[in-house]
Amino acid sequence: MPRVCQEWILPAFKVFNRAEDIDLVIWSAMISCLEKQEHNKEAIALFKSMVYRGVKPNQFPLASIASAASDLDNFRHSASIHTWIFKVGLEMELVLGNVVLYMYMNSRDVKEGCFFLNIIEHYACMVSILGTAGNLDVVERLIAKMEITLDSSVWQMVLAAGRIHKNVALGERAAKNLFKSDPQMDWAQIYIYADSAMWGDVARVRTLMRS
Repeated sequence: MPRVCQEWILPAFKVFNRAEDIDLVIWSAMISCLEKQEHNKEAIALFKSMVYRGVKPNQFPLASIASAASDLDNFRHSASIHTWIFKVGLEMELVLGNVVLYMYMNSRDVKEGCFFLNIIEHYACMVSILGTAGNLDVVERLIAKMEITLDSSVWQMVLAAGRIHKNVALGERAAKNLFKSDPQMDWAQIYIYADSAMWGDVARVRTLMRS
């Protein structure tokens, strides 16, 4: 938990509760701090209070409560939060979209998440973030549950993750799907094999490319 939040959260709330005119920046900071300290129900309750007082949210408090809902594993919260995102017109905001996709994934309803987030850039960005961090098992589960056709941008992110973390099986799968989506991507398998010093496979793919 962030130490800075632990140190100022109680006195800040005392001031916060006495204040009459609170702007969006302060609301967002308080909601974010609660979420970062894993007081997820309180973060969502504070967000509702903010909305009740007529303060229109932007992407920052929405991202905080989406993350809070993700940890609570509660689909009711997830759907409600996503409704708010559409209300304020932020459904195309990429970072927020990825937080929402992760929220749905944690609530075990990736299908519903895909229904709301049928935008391929979100998947590519999400795969890139998870793959770079080494969460390859999560990447594989995410890909397996997608009900849309993944284009080359997503598979390139998967290939990059496989190369970074020396996961030949994942990289090979990505390379083959890259070739299916774009025959000009036949170099992808060579990269993953060469990175893993699998020179026999490199030679085999090169032979196939020439034929």
